[in-house]
Amino acid sequence: MIGVFFFKKVKAWDIKLKLHLHQETPSKYLTSILKSRAKDKSIFQIKDKDNKTISDKENIAKRFVEFYEEKEDNEETHKKLLEKWEVDVDLIKKLEIDRPMRIHEVTKAIKTSSIHKSPGLDGINALFYKYHINSIARILTIAFNDLLTNKKEIPTKFKEGVITTIFKKGDELNISNRRPITLLNTDYKILSKILNSRLLDITSKIINKFQKGFVPNRFIQDNIQIMKEVIEISNKRKNNTLITFYDFNKAFDSISHKSITRTLEHIGIPPKFTAILLNLLKDTKNKIKINDFLVNGITIRRGTKQGDPISPTIFALVLEPLLIDIINDNTIKGFTLPNSKS
Repeated sequence: MIGVFFFKKVKAWDIKLKLHLHQETPSKYLTSILKSRAKDKSIFQIKDKDNKTISDKENIAKRFVEFYEEKEDNEETHKKLLEKWEVDVDLIKKLEIDRPMRIHEVTKAIKTSSIHKSPGLDGINALFYKYHINSIARILTIAFNDLLTNKKEIPTKFKEGVITTIFKKGDELNISNRRPITLLNTDYKILSKILNSRLLDITSKIINKFQKGFVPNRFIQDNIQIMKEVIEISNKRKNNTLITFYDFNKAFDSISHKSITRTLEHIGIPPKFTAILLNLLKDTKNKIKINDFLVNGITIRRGTKQGDPISPTIFALVLEPLLIDIINDNTIKGFTLPNSKS
C-alpha cells in the first residue's frame, strides 16, 4: 500500500512541476525557491577537529559528515537516572496511544501543516496535500495503519531528509555554531505529527511542573518571568544567588536510540507505538546541503531530527530523569519565591 502511495507522489510531483514551469507568471512556489536560494549563505571555510581551517569543497563536506556521525554515549548514567523516575504506567495504558489511526487525525495533521515550510527531497509541500486532502487523507490513513499494525519497515526514501545548516552565533568557522535543520517529506511529517499528538496527551501528566518547554498548556515565557523575579528579589535582599545556564551541545542529536527506547518502555508506551517511532528514527540516510550541492550517504544512528515534529517531545521525555534527579537532590537548594511553596 505504501509503495502505491509513493508512485502516486511521483506522478503528482511531475504534474506540479509542469504546472509551475509552463504558466505565464512565476508561481509562489517557484518564487519561494528562488528566495530561499538567495538567502542561503555559502560556506567557504570551516574548522576541522584539530581547529585548523579548511577551505576546499571536498574536505568541508567530509567535516560535516564526520561531525554529524560523531557519537557521544553515556548509557549507564541514563539507566541509573531512569530508575528514579516514578511513572503511573496504568494511566499511560488507559490512553491507548497505539490505537488504529483515524482519518480525522490525518486530516487534522494535514490542515495544521504549514505551507511556508520547505519540502523534503520529494519536493511536494503541504499546499499540495491540503489541496488534495480528501483523497490523500484516505490513502495515508490506510498506509500508516499498515505500518502500525503489521510493524512493517518504513521505506528508506520515506525517512530520507536534507540537512541544511543555519549559523547561530559565535565563530562562523566552528561547525557546532551552525544549527542543523532537516528538511523532511511532508508525508513523513504528517505521520510524525500524529504520533507526537498522541505522545503529548501523556507528557503533561508525567513531566514535572518546572519543565515549561515542549509540554501542552505550558509556556517557556513563564520561566523567563520567574527568572526575572528571582534576580529582582535577590538584588533587593542582597542574597548570594547562583544562576546557571546549560546549553546542550547537539541537543536533539545527543540522545541515543537506546535511551529513547528505554525511556518509552519505562513510562509504559505500548510496543507497537515504540516500534513505529523507532522505525522512523533508525538508520536514516540523510543528505547534507552545503552551498549548492548535496553530500550523500550520511547514516544517522542516533538522535532525532531538528525539523521533525516529534523531536522536542522525545527530547523532553529523555531529559526528564535528569531533571527529576536534580529536583530530588537534597544538596541542591532552589530559590523560593514569596507566597510560593516551591
